[in-house]
Amino acid sequence: ARRVLVEWGNTIPVTGLAVTGQLRIVGFYRHLGTVLQSGTALRRDLAAKYGTAHQTMTKFKSQLFCNKQMPLRVKVQYFRSLVLSAIFYNSATWML
Repeated sequence: ARRVLVEWGNTIPVTGLAVTGQLRIVGFYRHLGTVLQSGTALRRDLAAKYGTAHQTMTKFKSQLFCNKQMPLRVKVQYFRSLVLSAIFYNSATWML
């Protein structure tokens, strides 16, 4: 029989040099722009990254991407640095 040591929503005691308290067990949480979750599914992390990239694209759409005076190569540079970096941030940790 499989024995479950901790369940989501429960807490475990934490003691350290300067910290004493309880740590709540959760299925996922957001840390530095990445959604960390139990298991190997990437759905929440990819959805969060897509949302961040979409917000960035929307924020700069009229100023940069729809600006007819700006050369295409400059728009591509901005897209890579602003939008793609939001999507691929921390992608080295993805388990595919």
